[in-house]
Parts: sequence; C-alpha cells; structure tokens
Amino acid sequence: MSKPHDNLTLKAAALARAAPDNWREFVLALSDFSEVHTQNLVMSQLPELPVNQGRAQMLSIVLGLMSNCVSNADRIKKD
Repeated sequence: MSKPHDNLTLKAAALARAAPDNWREFVLALSDFSEVHTQNLVMSQLPELPVNQGRAQMLSIVLGLMSNCVSNADRIKKD
C-alpha cells in the first residue's frame, strides 16, 4: 500500500537523478529555508508559537523527504 508521500518521493527522485547538481543546490537552499523557520520557532512569542511550530515541523518533514528521496524511491519501487 502506498503512503501519502510516496508520489512526492518518486517525483523528487526523478528530478534528483535528472539534474543531480541542481538537486543538491535545491536541497541546500531548502535546508537554509528550514533553518530560518526553526530559528523563528525558537524566537516565537507565545501567540505565534503554534503557527511557527507547524511551519518548522512541515519543513523538517519535507526536507527529510527531499534529502533522502533517491534511496526512498528505490525502496518504494522494491516493495
């Protein structure tokens, strides 16, 4: 049974394989963007905390998917 993020993982892996240098640059930029939102979370005032926490959590998930997309796509195709 496929997971909700499998299609995203497969498409990302295709892009990573097609243009590996550009993909690495993209993932580095995404990592920097994620770090900014993590810092925003740390510095949040109480009323902003839930929104900033959600943003930081989602970016962490997306960054993890993008960073490991090729190996995860290979695993998905095996299953």
